[in-house]
Amino acid sequence: MAITARPPGTRVKAKIKHKQFTTTWPPILILSAAVLALTQPSNSIADTQNIDFGRYSERLARCKVSTNGTGKPLRPCEQLRIQQHLDGLISVRFSLGDTGRYGNEDIVFAGVVSKGSQSMVCGSDGRCKPRLPLILEVNAISTAIFDGNGRALTLPLGLVARGSCRIEPLRAQCQATALDGASWRADGYFPVMPPPAS
Repeated sequence: MAITARPPGTRVKAKIKHKQFTTTWPPILILSAAVLALTQPSNSIADTQNIDFGRYSERLARCKVSTNGTGKPLRPCEQLRIQQHLDGLISVRFSLGDTGRYGNEDIVFAGVVSKGSQSMVCGSDGRCKPRLPLILEVNAISTAIFDGNGRALTLPLGLVARGSCRIEPLRAQCQATALDGASWRADGYFPVMPPPAS
């Protein structure tokens, strides 16, 4: 990590470089966003007020998540949630649903909006909608497991990673590789609404 010297009292920006991975956002902020996105399990947000504040949720018709280096096979997922922590800083959360006796597992890809793409647009009530295609440069990922009642069974695991996400009208794709070589890939399709009855 290289930090440029500045006069006393000025803010410092950190740059991380690893091969072709560079970001001017403080890395702890991006990693924190990835972990914070898991502080509230997706199956419990329906019980809270303002469930869509700063976020956009959509059920997925088909979705698969695969990992290497973790010993876990290809797994199905059910829901996508996009959360805007700050303008330009976004996390994309895939909820994998029931993973057996360990309950539900979620995986989050967090990063910054790429050039040529835009942050989500949010109304006065805090509800947001992505402006598609939404393209992210992924800088961190996190995972956690919840029981059937939405209680966390594990602490969120957060890792610095590099990759990308692309959210389009019919499809959401994310992939990231951690510095130790472990990688994650998620590929989901949104339901296609039937044409209105004539």
